[in-house]
Parts: sequence; structure tokens; C-alpha cells
Amino acid sequence: KTFIELEGAFQVVPLPST
Repeated sequence: KTFIELEGAFQVVPLPST
């Protein structure tokens, strides 16, 4: 997937290391 698609996924499931 493209970076933008991954970015959208992070919005739904953000990494705990953020």
C-alpha cells in the first residue's frame, strides 16, 4: 500500500510508540 494508505491506517490504529 502507498504511504498515504498506511497513514490512514495509523489514524485508525496508531502505534503505541507515538
